[in-house]
Amino acid sequence: PMNCPGHILVYASEIRSYNDLPLRFFELGTVYRYEKSGVLHGLLRVRGFTQDDAHIFCMKEQLLDEITGIIDFVKSAMNDFGFTEYEYTLSTRPSKFIGDIKDWEDAEGILKKALKKQTRGFNIGEGEGAFYGPKIDIKIKDAIGRPWQCATIQCDFALPERFNLNFVGSDGKKHRPVMLHRVILGSLERFMGVLLEHYNFALPVWLSPVQVEILPITSRVHNYALKIKEKLEQNIRAEIDLSNETLSYKIRKTQREKIPYMCIIGDKEREENKVAIRKRDSQKTELKDIEDFNIIHDDIWYNVYGDPLKLIRKHDSKLDFLLTGSNMYYRSASEADMATCSKLWFWGYNIDEIASIMHKFRYRDKFDRSEYLGRTIAKVITGDRVSKSLLYDPDEEEETKSLLSNVSN
Repeated sequence: PMNCPGHILVYASEIRSYNDLPLRFFELGTVYRYEKSGVLHGLLRVRGFTQDDAHIFCMKEQLLDEITGIIDFVKSAMNDFGFTEYEYTLSTRPSKFIGDIKDWEDAEGILKKALKKQTRGFNIGEGEGAFYGPKIDIKIKDAIGRPWQCATIQCDFALPERFNLNFVGSDGKKHRPVMLHRVILGSLERFMGVLLEHYNFALPVWLSPVQVEILPITSRVHNYALKIKEKLEQNIRAEIDLSNETLSYKIRKTQREKIPYMCIIGDKEREENKVAIRKRDSQKTELKDIEDFNIIHDDIWYNVYGDPLKLIRKHDSKLDFLLTGSNMYYRSASEADMATCSKLWFWGYNIDEIASIMHKFRYRDKFDRSEYLGRTIAKVITGDRVSKSLLYDPDEEEETKSLLSNVSN
């Protein structure tokens, strides 16, 4: 049961009411398993690992919402890391199990209903469930199609019975809760190994431990290079190579280390107060003014949240919203407008262009919202609130594509 007994004891430490449920406990728990030496395999198979372990205590009628919410959570998290293909398996009762068969059947039925609601299809793993309950295993596929087991959702009626857990219902009587075991990333060590395999060690900018390597050509520019490093480190992970090696050697070393950006500095760059930027997979350098150093910020945003001009895609849900980047929902129209303005401002559109896009795209000039729009843009510019996703109306998809394309041109 891994960390399960600890969370069970926390639940049992006080009287619980139906108003307290669902009750969710989470921890980054370190656990150990004495694997045979022959099966140990780098980060992918270790004897000690840390997992994002959580347990949810809820009423039976809350199970479906909780399970579908976890599946949404998994998809959202994996999308952020760049995984878009999933394989779902419902693992059923094994030959050796604890608990009542009726509870097992109920649990399997709820998990199957959640999968039918949230996915386009799933496999059945007969007899592959945990000894205390059936489970959903979610495998992600890497860049070359290999499946990796990460997330799991286990529905458990047995342990609450074994540990005599209860809550006081609306009728004033004691009732038995149901326990959900879940991990999203699973073993953090293993997930890091999967990420490295998926990206062939060339991690996206936002994930890279070092995002920029500063490469001074000569010792004459070391002081200037150190100033550049100090400026970048305000919001970028940067390192500097002050060795006496040749520039070509430094570039090769940086490329081998898969660092996303090189910042090359020589006498010319120092005199002009500029930096020469080169990507790890490019032969081209771009001279940039240090005061207008946005290329790396733009790349980080692009990797995490997507380009609003190119990555318009349909979100797989009943809402049929068109989203870019991470899956987020908005509680109100004003929240969606803030997201739109934030994204456009970040990508370099000026106030007039944002106003034009908002009027044509969101409002279609059917009514005047100039004052409201002005306040929204002002909040974005002053940093009052910057949202990280962009909402589109599906009925206006083609108009939006055309409009943004014209603006960008």
